[in-house]
Amino acid sequence: MRTRPDGLSPLRHIGLYGYRRDFLNQFVTWAPSLLEQAEQLEQLRALEHGARIRVTLTEDHSIGLDTPEQVPELEALLAANSSP
Repeated sequence: MRTRPDGLSPLRHIGLYGYRRDFLNQFVTWAPSLLEQAEQLEQLRALEHGARIRVTLTEDHSIGLDTPEQVPELEALLAANSSP
């Protein structure tokens, strides 16, 4: 487990990405880098080719949907919170 310096709180990552078509056309021509392959983060390929990634802080909370097994849990939550 990593240790963090005193006074710092962890942040939660919400991965919401928007791309322009011309960027995607360029991105797919770049081979995955060693760092991208090691970390399994395609954003690293973009950064290594000079792309900028904008981030922002939010107070909103979100639910992760990372595996097919999580779909029923999310569907139940959506059904419970839907308006009649």
